[in-house]
Amino acid sequence: ARSQSGSRGGRVTAGHDPMEQLQAAAKVGDLGGARQVFPQACAVSPGVAFGHLLCAHLKAESAPKEAEVEAVLAEMRARGVTPSLDIWTTLLQLYLRLGCYAKAEAVVGQVEAQGEEAGSSGPDSYFYTVALHGFSRATQAASEPYS
Repeated sequence: ARSQSGSRGGRVTAGHDPMEQLQAAAKVGDLGGARQVFPQACAVSPGVAFGHLLCAHLKAESAPKEAEVEAVLAEMRARGVTPSLDIWTTLLQLYLRLGCYAKAEAVVGQVEAQGEEAGSSGPDSYFYTVALHGFSRATQAASEPYS
């Protein structure tokens, strides 16, 4: 049965720990369930909670709206949460799915700059694989002749 949130498998009610519930909802794309437990999970670990919420958007059956993604980002910034590489990767996937290629490109630039500033290794091979795959699909779709 479908939930009211448009998820793939109905509401997730695994365990009583809000973070576990949020993670379980994110895994199946239950955006309604994720939103329901997000405030409690965010009180425990905001960075992880935002990552799971974005993942729920990514895995939801219907593509999220750009405004929804931007609202999550704005709330994250308002709470002072610095995106981890996992969050950046999920954002990259969301923007590519939405066809927001300029924003996806900006994410790549931000992650590379952030890595240089921190003196860390920056993006990993998975991040670049997501970027290359997403941009190559966009290029391929743009070059296909109309039928």
